[in-house]
Amino acid sequence: MIVKWLITMITEKKIIRIGFGLAISAFFLWLVFRNIPMHQVWDSLQSLDIIWIVPAVFVYFAGVWVRTCRWGILMRPVKHCSTARFFPIYVISYMANNILPMRIGDLYRAYIIGKKEKVSKSASLVTIGVERIFDGLTMLVLLLISILLFPIEHEAVRQTVQIGSVLFLGSILTCYILLLKKDWAGWLFSRILNNLPAQFHSRLNDLFNNFFHGLDALRGGYEILLVSCLSLVTWLIEAASYYLVLNAFGFFGPFHVAIATMALVNLMIIVPAAPGYFGPFEWACFIILGNKGYGSLTGFTQEIAAAYALVLHVVVQWIPSTLLGLIFMWTEHVSFHEIDSDDEGGYV
Repeated sequence: MIVKWLITMITEKKIIRIGFGLAISAFFLWLVFRNIPMHQVWDSLQSLDIIWIVPAVFVYFAGVWVRTCRWGILMRPVKHCSTARFFPIYVISYMANNILPMRIGDLYRAYIIGKKEKVSKSASLVTIGVERIFDGLTMLVLLLISILLFPIEHEAVRQTVQIGSVLFLGSILTCYILLLKKDWAGWLFSRILNNLPAQFHSRLNDLFNNFFHGLDALRGGYEILLVSCLSLVTWLIEAASYYLVLNAFGFFGPFHVAIATMALVNLMIIVPAAPGYFGPFEWACFIILGNKGYGSLTGFTQEIAAAYALVLHVVVQWIPSTLLGLIFMWTEHVSFHEIDSDDEGGYV
């Protein structure tokens, strides 16, 4: 059971994993706060117009709902369920990513949907991987449009676009090569399988078939168009929540600032870090809203940019999604211990 094996493997590496992630997060937080007096950040927080925060939270979850709808389309070849059925499981994965390292929430999502709906966990995991690719490509397009129309003189932004382009374009290209050359992939897989013990053959064959089962949503032009459109809608809605928090700090200017900030943040949090993406998240907000980003447009000082990152990350996203995820975990009758210790062997 590949998803269970991945969860177990990650759990066994807990100390190294946590230490490495904390070091990465600490480094990025140091980059943000090394030259900023904390009392000035506190002063910026006190000037916050809190009336914008509650709408920002609701808009953020509206984006999560649309994202869940999109995942439902990718999941149709595996299991057809309503958005309302998938939404609690989706939020649980957010909660797990917030408090557990190495984005293990994605594995939790595949595990829970597999257990609850009696479907292949590995095929579900493939759909999550495809979803991440669409997310990355959408972020790249939005960020590229923003910085081409409204340039930012920051080397980190350019490097993020370059690395993201290689990563996500390479990933989607690999998926389609495998789909178009399934016979070739099957031949290569069989050659590898012949060199492995016979007791693994049945399980690995199921895994191979479930992998392509998870990619089935990419075969239809209508499904690809729908997923692409929902990806754009999803992230524009999330950008609206970013914009509302900008309003809270007194900025009511062009919407593209929120789009670029949202895109860079979501590209940066790919970097392995501590649970909740602390560090890379704040740094992305800091560089795009600070002096070398859109600071001249927003009027934000470095202190306000740092305060904005903290409010957006902690108050609008981290706390609400963590609390709601814990509630949904209770209503779904699953626990961390159950997921980490369950040795069920079915639904590869």
